[in-house]
Amino acid sequence: MPELSLRQAEVLELVKEGKTNKEIAEFLDISVHTVEMHRFRALKKTGMTSQQALRDRLKEMP
Repeated sequence: MPELSLRQAEVLELVKEGKTNKEIAEFLDISVHTVEMHRFRALKKTGMTSQQALRDRLKEMP
């Protein structure tokens, strides 16, 4: 996977655990909008075409 920022990696790890954007925002003490932006930027860095494709790929990773 391409180099992600530390925060992007944290957000994606929580996505992988099945957390919602709201749950992630509360856990990391950031806004839901910021979570959405981290997910969007990670999506672009990985070359995925949808959030579902990104979630599927995360589930395949250890």
